[in-house]
Amino acid sequence: MKSLGPLTALAIFATIFIPQLAASILHVRNESDISGAFAVSQLGLFEELSVHPTIVSRDDIDPPASDDAWEAFKCKGTTLFSMMSSSDQEAGQLLEPPRDSAASKFTSFPDAYKKWFWHYFEFDMTDLGEGYYGIADALKGLKVSTQKSDWKFWRVTHGDLKSNWKIDEQKYDTDGRSYRATGSSFIILVNTKDGILVVAWAFGPKVMAAQRNPPVTTLPDLKQTSDIVYGCWAMSGGNANLNHIINWGITNKATQTAIGRIMRDSQISYVSPWPGIQVAADGDAGKGLLGTPTGVGVGFMLAQHKDVLGNRTVKGVRVFEGNSIAWEQRTPPMIYWSIGAA
Repeated sequence: MKSLGPLTALAIFATIFIPQLAASILHVRNESDISGAFAVSQLGLFEELSVHPTIVSRDDIDPPASDDAWEAFKCKGTTLFSMMSSSDQEAGQLLEPPRDSAASKFTSFPDAYKKWFWHYFEFDMTDLGEGYYGIADALKGLKVSTQKSDWKFWRVTHGDLKSNWKIDEQKYDTDGRSYRATGSSFIILVNTKDGILVVAWAFGPKVMAAQRNPPVTTLPDLKQTSDIVYGCWAMSGGNANLNHIINWGITNKATQTAIGRIMRDSQISYVSPWPGIQVAADGDAGKGLLGTPTGVGVGFMLAQHKDVLGNRTVKGVRVFEGNSIAWEQRTPPMIYWSIGAA
């Protein structure tokens, strides 16, 4: 795939080119960190940096997921579907190694954020339409409100943005041990009225720890995307009414190759705007997408937070392109997950 030039986004984002990072997972042991591009300036301020390759056609993915990689995605997705639809105890037996319960130990937020040096705040970057996020058409199609008053926009960072110390210099003590900040950063959009989560930016601790100077070698216990995203849902007052999840602007290479595989196998040439490409959740394509580095966060959140979310599973999947005009290039594809009772 050809590299694209720097992107022009909102003023709060930098437009600097760095190579795209990728992450993948081959075993259902825990979820992977979502890869991305992110850096910390010399002033210690966070700058979002991202090369946004876009799937204009299936020919832009070279190559789509290999047979081995595709089988691994499908296998992982099949296990996650079983975990979502089964009891907590049964789901625990599907982990490696097996456990009596699949439930996450991170259930109290924001306490868990505070303990592990995650800083969180609401911010006012609320253009859901073509001015930035480009998902207004999708939301209207889902009969979801686009009114600002119905949404919370969360920023969650592993490091203190307001500190005079650079991220590389920030340390914290938890349970008698000293740790360093990883610079991980998430932007999560929540609308509990209509039961929807949008994972807009997800730069996980594992990926970002390697970018520190020197690299961070010990990660916080609270490091999985599923738990971090769930924390925003819980703090917003969400419960078992979670009906929709959107992974926005997917730049993860492994996930993109899975999308390319589906397009090739289905003889689909382009990722189109909403409603996009419909994928059967219980078919090979749906299982394969759930097993990607992007999908596992959805699966684990539903499988490991049944106490609040209930027994819910993925009922439908769509891959679509947003209609934002804030980027020089078309935004990367997005995945929509329809959530319902198992």
